[in-house]
Amino acid sequence: PDSVPVTPSTPAPVAAASAVILGAFREDSLQPRVAEMRAALGGPADVVLAFVTPHWLPHFGDFLEVVQIGMRCRRVAGCTAGGLVSAAGEHEEMAGCSLLAVRAAGSAPRLERWPAAASAWPSRSGPSNGAIILGHLLHLAIDGWMECWRHLYPSLPAFGGLASGGTHASAIKLFDEDGLFDGALLAVHFTGQV
Repeated sequence: PDSVPVTPSTPAPVAAASAVILGAFREDSLQPRVAEMRAALGGPADVVLAFVTPHWLPHFGDFLEVVQIGMRCRRVAGCTAGGLVSAAGEHEEMAGCSLLAVRAAGSAPRLERWPAAASAWPSRSGPSNGAIILGHLLHLAIDGWMECWRHLYPSLPAFGGLASGGTHASAIKLFDEDGLFDGALLAVHFTGQV
């Protein structure tokens, strides 16, 4: 498989390293890239954001294990993607994954799953100074979610996008360290300096 070089960030309270791995899933291709990311980050990550094409879903358990062990990080959050973006450009119609490992000094990233049923959405907020939102385009009622989110987190900076990946609903997934998730969204909250 092709790969795009690992890109480290500059030293700061928040540090990050990223990589894109193109091609069919192969542990022997993924493991060295994850090790390069950990070295670029200068140690374990606090959270890894992962975007995988649906081609990698049959290998999800192996993928998750390689990332968690290689990054020395249990916290993984991500979704499927129809294309991957790297410093080298956009990669569409290709199998692969894009990884972003983050270490946020003084922050313990917290994952929050929102189920598809709006009646089961959270009614109170937890600590957060910023969030990355990954939404499931088939399960997220955007207007209702935005109203609920603004009520729970009125001044919280939040960034994100929608999972994609195919023409079939089964190819569109959210996931975290506990596995694949067919809910409305997954929020990665940061505390401390973000």
